[in-house]
Amino acid sequence: MDEAFDATTAFFTLDPMVSNRLNPIFVALSGGDWSSLIKTDQELKMRLVSQGIDDPGKRENISWDDANLF
Repeated sequence: MDEAFDATTAFFTLDPMVSNRLNPIFVALSGGDWSSLIKTDQELKMRLVSQGIDDPGKRENISWDDANLF
């Protein structure tokens, strides 16, 4: 088993993100108004709905961690 770990090199997993959305999401996650963000960003709302989030207007309805929301 140790041979498998020795042969595996380090790697990074990079997820695509919409950069103009980073600050508004950060603000909303840092004590801002999440529901207001969802009301004003219909594309974000639709993306969350398409990923199976029934009511993305409430942060507590989304089980993802903050990093995945970015």
